[in-house]
Amino acid sequence: VYNSNITRPRFTNAGDMPIKVQVVALE
Repeated sequence: VYNSNITRPRFTNAGDMPIKVQVVALE
């Protein structure tokens, strides 16, 4: 898990991966 708490901690690992990567890419 990387930057999960910064992006969306409420999302699960499986659901957070694509969303997390997208948010991190935007920032």
